[in-house]
Amino acid sequence: MNYWHMQLHPDNPNKSYIPTVIKILEDKSIIGLGDWEKGVGTRDEFFEKMSVNDVVVIKQGNSPVAIVCVTGDAYTENNVDDDLDWFKYRRKVKVLDYYHDEYDFKFPQPMGTLSICANLQTDTSQTIVNWYRKVIVRNIMDNIKLSPQRQEDLRTLWRQFKDGYSDNECKAETKEIEVLLAQWGEYKGKILDDSLSLVEYTNRKGLDGATLPGGYLCNFLERTTKTKFGSSKPGNANNFEVKLNEDGETYTLRNQLKKGDRENKNSFDFANEYYQKDIKPLLKNIVECSEASGKSSIVESSNFPAKQILRKLAVLDHMNDFLFIYSGDTIDALHADILTSEEQSNLQKNHEVRLAINHILSIENTLLENVLVSRFLWKYANTQGLADSDTPNVILYGPPGTGKTYAVKNSLDFLTKGERSIYSISSIIYL
Repeated sequence: MNYWHMQLHPDNPNKSYIPTVIKILEDKSIIGLGDWEKGVGTRDEFFEKMSVNDVVVIKQGNSPVAIVCVTGDAYTENNVDDDLDWFKYRRKVKVLDYYHDEYDFKFPQPMGTLSICANLQTDTSQTIVNWYRKVIVRNIMDNIKLSPQRQEDLRTLWRQFKDGYSDNECKAETKEIEVLLAQWGEYKGKILDDSLSLVEYTNRKGLDGATLPGGYLCNFLERTTKTKFGSSKPGNANNFEVKLNEDGETYTLRNQLKKGDRENKNSFDFANEYYQKDIKPLLKNIVECSEASGKSSIVESSNFPAKQILRKLAVLDHMNDFLFIYSGDTIDALHADILTSEEQSNLQKNHEVRLAINHILSIENTLLENVLVSRFLWKYANTQGLADSDTPNVILYGPPGTGKTYAVKNSLDFLTKGERSIYSISSIIYL
């Protein structure tokens, strides 16, 4: 997803610009360029670089008019209405929001017919991103489908869950989180300055070069951080695309496994060339992106098979924007339970759920609460699968003393959403 800003330039100077633009957006749901707008690359960018789901701010000089989302490919319309939509090169859009006086901001960059935000750190880019974030948050709040009573039940469960941690436990947890984040900072710095080597990406603990926290990045993300930042299993170590073999010298490349062609292609030089070309830039793109939805788009549109690992990489700098839950099934269950939304990608669903939960539970952006809320929602989502109104009888089987009764009693508040009278443990049968 890219961010853009553009002006629609009518050929009739007597037209009232902003009312005309608003009418075009409302009646035709389009943006576009005129035949005369042949600025360097302008038309090419509109046709070739702009994409569906990109976000565009329509402006007049430094006055914002609307923010829209691109919904269709570029096309040419020769039958134009000179009194309204005078431009022939078009894209369909959906209006996300119109500028209102109470917003009280101006657009930093008044010039330009069509410009892409290549650097998200500029004032112009941040103005667009911040407006887009407000729209997303507002839409999510409007799409929360939990009734007021269920929201209150959830808040009660959240308070009970937090009260289960003593002051000493909270202090210890916070200290461990701070240590892990400092360790992540070592990796992040190397990713950003392009110094993260293949050896620091994949290695075997105890070998030369395995000196960073957790030994190397893949292990740090998969195992070292799992107790605080959630489990992000790749499914198979080959899904990291490149892995060091047990001999400590040769490498396995996943794409060569798929082709059945590994002859002379497991050397360090070959593996490093692949890492430098295909993996390292992807890691940097994710870390460099400062906007949560942008990170989601980069991760979910990539061909990297270990998506859960990339998701964890994406959320470490956005603790208040995501949950530390990477399982597709769990995120799907939470998203369906809490929101009415057509979003399809895992990480964007995660983002939407987190924003909704921030609002419902009034989450404080502290290190501890960011970790605890993920644990809370993991337990909430997975406990709901034990029983429902259609299957109220549950049989847990296993040898005596393995914790079946304890597990049920410990989860009863979550299972009943705070209403324990719905269920009871009537008998225990050991099978």
